[in-house]
Amino acid sequence: ASELSSGINAEYGTTTKGEKQLLSVQGAIKILNKPSLLAEIAQPKLLFVAFIEGSRHEPNYRLLDTWGRLASMYLHDQRIDLALVDCEKEMEACEPYKIPRRDYPQLAMFSEGSLHECLERSEYRLIDYIESFLDHFIPRDEL
Repeated sequence: ASELSSGINAEYGTTTKGEKQLLSVQGAIKILNKPSLLAEIAQPKLLFVAFIEGSRHEPNYRLLDTWGRLASMYLHDQRIDLALVDCEKEMEACEPYKIPRRDYPQLAMFSEGSLHECLERSEYRLIDYIESFLDHFIPRDEL
């Protein structure tokens, strides 16, 4: 099970064979709880969040690998941050956004405080999804 915990445990410093790829982008993926999620949503940038239920479930494990690659691609783009919320541990962070526990992982883009659900899962379609938001995003301080 520890090999499947790469995204969450990378934040806490656990190193197992399955985590080496995500550790290379440690800091690029923000691990959020309710207060930090609310603070990030309030920022004048895009926030792309993966709501997962622990990292032991196979769909979460596959997504965490993709999430690590996406985070490294957008690491230096000041317009967007990528984050994870573990709804198994941080249920209060998930409840306000009606993220149903049976449907993990769920992806959501926050823009100007509004939630936009993302149904894409393939890496290339996720890149297109992110780029479509970046193409239309003008930070509040540039208006």
